[in-house]
Amino acid sequence: HQEEHADYVESHILAKLATYEGLIIAGAAIHNMDNDVTKSDWKNIYYNLRIPERAPELLGYGYIEYVKGDNLLEYVNSTKKSVVNDYAVTPAGDRKEYALVKYIEPLNDINTLALGYDMYSDSNRFEAMIIAKDSGEPTLSGPVVAIQDQRNPESIKTQSLLMYYPVYQEDRVNIGDTRTLVGYCYIVFRVDDIMQKVNL
Repeated sequence: HQEEHADYVESHILAKLATYEGLIIAGAAIHNMDNDVTKSDWKNIYYNLRIPERAPELLGYGYIEYVKGDNLLEYVNSTKKSVVNDYAVTPAGDRKEYALVKYIEPLNDINTLALGYDMYSDSNRFEAMIIAKDSGEPTLSGPVVAIQDQRNPESIKTQSLLMYYPVYQEDRVNIGDTRTLVGYCYIVFRVDDIMQKVNL
């Protein structure tokens, strides 16, 4: 019985991860067709992919912009106009490159906390993103505490995982070695939330 349950749990999790891969690959493909994706475009992508029905356990479905240090000020100023007027980079500090959360859905109170977060500033996230960038494949991070949970004393020990998929400037068909990274599509989910779905 136990073995059967273990097999069921494993196949359930693998099926979920395959769904997540499909969702972020679709987001990246749509982004590639129109590099000028707006906040409302991202919201449309989220609802058109039917994420609330297909993956209700997801904490967030987001887009991260890759920004070089020299362009940071320009990026922040334009994002304040187009996304949210108090958009700010966290953690603050001068770095050579940033991977900044630009859009996230659903745009609720806790997901707003993730806007402007530099994913490259955390080694666990950075490692997964570099693997994704170099391989061109969806990549899962190690366990982290999601930004959404860091300020909540009740959730501070809650483990989450992130899945990243790179978005390049070039068409993926003839990529070669000279890919220009534009950003990442990503998904964040709490480990407990995906497990609860298994144990129903």
